[in-house]
Amino acid sequence: MTVHGQDGAAGGGIVVAPGKVLTCAHVVSAAAGLKHGDKEPAGTQLGHVRVEFLVARGCRYGVRIAAWEPPREQEHGQWWEGDLALLELTEEGPNAEPARFREAAPDTTLWTRYGTGMPRSALRLSVYSHAAVGDWYEILPDGTGLHVREGNSGGGIWDRNSGLMAGLIVSGVPGSPRSYAIRTEAITKFLMRAGVTLLYGPKLLCNTPALYTVRETLAEALSGIIPPWQWDEWAFHIASDLGSPYHPTTPDELADVIVAHERGLPLLERVLPEHVSSQVRQELREAAESLAAVRGTRLLTPAEFQKLIAHLGQNALPELLAAANQGLRLVGFSPQDYADITTLVVALEELPTGPRMVPPLLQAVEEMAARRGWRGKKLQKWSSRKAHLFGVSDEALMQVRENARRASDSQHRPAMIRARLRRTHRVGHYLYVIRAYTGNGTLIEAWECERTPAPREEVCERLADAVRALAARGRPPHVEFTLDDEDFDVPVESWPIPVPGLGTRALGIDRPVVLRGVEMAEAWSWREERWRNRETAQGGPVVLCDEDDVEDYIARETSVACAVLSCPAGQRTALLKLCRYLGLPVALWHRSAHSDDTARAVSALIGARWADTLPDDVRQQRLSARKDNTHLGAHLALMWDEPRENTDGWAGRTPSERGNVA
Repeated sequence: MTVHGQDGAAGGGIVVAPGKVLTCAHVVSAAAGLKHGDKEPAGTQLGHVRVEFLVARGCRYGVRIAAWEPPREQEHGQWWEGDLALLELTEEGPNAEPARFREAAPDTTLWTRYGTGMPRSALRLSVYSHAAVGDWYEILPDGTGLHVREGNSGGGIWDRNSGLMAGLIVSGVPGSPRSYAIRTEAITKFLMRAGVTLLYGPKLLCNTPALYTVRETLAEALSGIIPPWQWDEWAFHIASDLGSPYHPTTPDELADVIVAHERGLPLLERVLPEHVSSQVRQELREAAESLAAVRGTRLLTPAEFQKLIAHLGQNALPELLAAANQGLRLVGFSPQDYADITTLVVALEELPTGPRMVPPLLQAVEEMAARRGWRGKKLQKWSSRKAHLFGVSDEALMQVRENARRASDSQHRPAMIRARLRRTHRVGHYLYVIRAYTGNGTLIEAWECERTPAPREEVCERLADAVRALAARGRPPHVEFTLDDEDFDVPVESWPIPVPGLGTRALGIDRPVVLRGVEMAEAWSWREERWRNRETAQGGPVVLCDEDDVEDYIARETSVACAVLSCPAGQRTALLKLCRYLGLPVALWHRSAHSDDTARAVSALIGARWADTLPDDVRQQRLSARKDNTHLGAHLALMWDEPRENTDGWAGRTPSERGNVA
């Protein structure tokens, strides 16, 4: 700010408290029209003194003197001291934040500005010395050719790296570039006598006893963990990552920077050297707990927080709300409580968690990743890295991930017709149980023929009834047949289904049709592990020609989730049975051919996202082959043995015959 008198600008000043301005005493005297700077202006003389803030140009405010210390020589007569004035506004001024101070070391580069505040009026200075000049710094221009002149007095000198004031320009030497500034120590003593406390270091978010206790604990823990020759660089990087303009040079100052930022402690935990003792780490954890009690928990560093927001998307608040409500049902999140996605992420961070437990934030992220399918891979990778940092076990994270996937599948799963089918001794006759389910697993209707073998035409009629029952609810169904191993050669996908007004259409051209085997208890854990790996590179398809291939590729590698079968029809039952015993969940094959060319053509159908698209990709092939029996799609069979929990206790039970009569 600028101090004005009758003859224009007399010097500068600094806001040190609300409504209070610090400047030099001789600046106030000059503005009041007095020739000698040691004279305190009287009330009438002070009427000419006005102050103008750089943040409110054109507005000038009256002042009165709150404290005065005239310039005077020190006792030995070599240096001067004093020359300070504290002014108080007589009317309400702009909301200017008080300056914060820190003493400058020798050779520090500082800046000041002419009292008029005109553009291009900044000066770069260098502190030459302050040990030998008492209360003042001795300052030299820093290679610019510009030096302190009349109009600079009373203006602050500051460190651009820290944003902190170091003192007040007070005097220049005529004919010399050398000048002087009043040190922070002298300013502090003067203001204390006036009842004003000078603010030091970076601004803390809140000034409470609990916060200062954390700060002291943190400063003590930081002492000695970094060698002195590495301290500056290490502390500078922490301050930079926290977006602080302040360059800390001591553990106390670094503690100020860390406590001032809500994500300071998570960042410190990430950059601690490996040699730091467990005792120091425990002290830092206790400091983090104390800080959490004051202003809430933060798990992420600033960079981690921004990366998560980027992965989620700025407009993904409704999506994350739905995921949080699904994964954390006992909490409940209302859209009215969150202005944007950042506020919801912070709220999830603050939820309590226990040791080695998956934090609620990661649970919500896993739910969101599951809802996004293959697009959620980046979120899952981010979650895995953070779980490792937080000490969460792989097993706990995988359990949360699998629960999220199942919940997502149940919400996005299509309606399903599940048919348990079994051939009988009568050719073309079957025992069956057919059930129609909505996408969330609700049974709506069932058809059963468990004792008297029914012709294929009856089974097709019942399948058509199931299709119509689900179509009436607006849900086009998928069809899943549970078969005995020896019945996988039944081409159920080609069975003709009656369609009103159109005659018949093959079951597999209007909807995906997949096959399942009767449950093998021995294969359950292997199948679950392979299913979890279904979207990884290792989970991609392999070609199996015989049982030796199965032993080499499937038995040895539990990450394989999908295979193409290429063997003669007479060997396929045994091959499938071995594959299912080893937990292979997905297999695709050509019912009639098994040449190398056929195997390559079938393998080409299995793309990078096969886990999301393969059943419908096979349906599209069947649709393309509806009038061409030589087309690949006319002969495709797909086993899709996905692990799942039965929602109604039905495990595709086996219809039975008694003797030769059903």
